Amino acid sequence: MRYAAGTTMLVIIPIALAGGAGYMKIGYLDLQLLLAVVIGTMSGSYVGA
Repeated sequence: MRYAAGTTMLVIIPIALAGGAGYMKIGYLDLQLLLAVVIGTMSGSYVGA
């Protein structure tokens, strides 16, 4: 189960970055929230793996 959680978080990283790019394009990017999500998922994927 731990490996599955780590792998899932690793897959979410590019999705979060792509979503952030889309919001940045239309002017609704909350950079602080984006960084928190990316850092959290990177940490979670490292710990989970």
